[in-house]
Amino acid sequence: MNSQPMTKWSRSLTVADYVAGLTAIAPRVTAVQRRLLAVQYHAPGRQVTAPQLAQLAEVEGGYSVVNAHYGRLGRMFCDNTGERPDVRQSSPNRGKERLWATWSEGWSGPDGFVWQMLPQVAEALEQLGWVYDETITLPAPATFTPPTANQYAAALGATTGLTDRHYQLLRIHYQAPERTTTAKRLAELMGYRRYSVANAQYGRLARLIGEQLDYNPDPQRLGTLVTFDKRQGEWHWIMRPEVAQALELLGWVEGFGVLLPEEIAAAAEPMVEGTRCRVLVSAYERDPEARRQCITAHGTTCSVCEFSFGAVYGEVAEGFIHVHHLRPLSEVGGAHQVDPVKDLRPVCPNCHAVLHHRVPAYSIQDVRGFLAQRNHPAPSAKHGE
Repeated sequence: MNSQPMTKWSRSLTVADYVAGLTAIAPRVTAVQRRLLAVQYHAPGRQVTAPQLAQLAEVEGGYSVVNAHYGRLGRMFCDNTGERPDVRQSSPNRGKERLWATWSEGWSGPDGFVWQMLPQVAEALEQLGWVYDETITLPAPATFTPPTANQYAAALGATTGLTDRHYQLLRIHYQAPERTTTAKRLAELMGYRRYSVANAQYGRLARLIGEQLDYNPDPQRLGTLVTFDKRQGEWHWIMRPEVAQALELLGWVEGFGVLLPEEIAAAAEPMVEGTRCRVLVSAYERDPEARRQCITAHGTTCSVCEFSFGAVYGEVAEGFIHVHHLRPLSEVGGAHQVDPVKDLRPVCPNCHAVLHHRVPAYSIQDVRGFLAQRNHPAPSAKHGE
């Protein structure tokens, strides 16, 4: 048997290979190890993290014991078959074997490192009869029926601790083609350097909503808001239709454009609701009630260039407009109480982009001046004058 790690990954093994290998080591497989395999098999999507597997399988000692059991089981299988999983390429664990890859593929998610059982492992367990354990009492499939749009809307409205970035993540995802996106794409649109930040932000949002609903259908908390589909080696997030409908019911996505990266980066504090409402100004640029009050007072014509979507495009675009805060974020110094009539103005997306073309933002008067210069340029000085 070759003592050096092989570059061949265990995921290339066939169902027959797994049946033969597991049959050979069956006398040495412990009851705990069999239960771990069976519990992962029955988990939604066959996806779990080590802490979740420890809880579901009722393993004393927590995730470290699960890691040890799965590692020993992988070692037995590999030693018997002569196979090896891939090895780590990055420090500080460079060269160390990923024995969990014997049974699963994995990735870093909002709730930790996720294992998804390989399909050939699942089929092998079925053929061996190792998955029919009457002592396993995972939640019934009915438990995972998504809440209704109204229930999502109520939970979103009642959740405290939502930040400006949470609102923007929802809106960007809602506006994505077919409500489908990836962590990498979300990170790019949010201005994050690493997709793991988008994972963490969206995962926290899903946890908050899931706690309100008492609903968490997947080992990844993000499953509260999305379903998952792996396409060309990359996981895609598909917004649950009930979530999209809830956002529409709340008015959080109607008539709103995607925020500029400068605005997103400038605000990350939670929004506090109630009579003493204090929010970051950029959050108020997208707050439905603040928007309504601003438009009631100032209309939907751009305060800079006087462009009206309804006048130009007709009924299909009637009422569409961005809302802009007059005071630069750098002058606010954190959260403050906002008067939507005094502090907010309707602006078209083009003028909104120019207003935020620098930090601090230009004033409305500044941008009006730019337009005036273009429309009525100063006479050029003649030679000799």
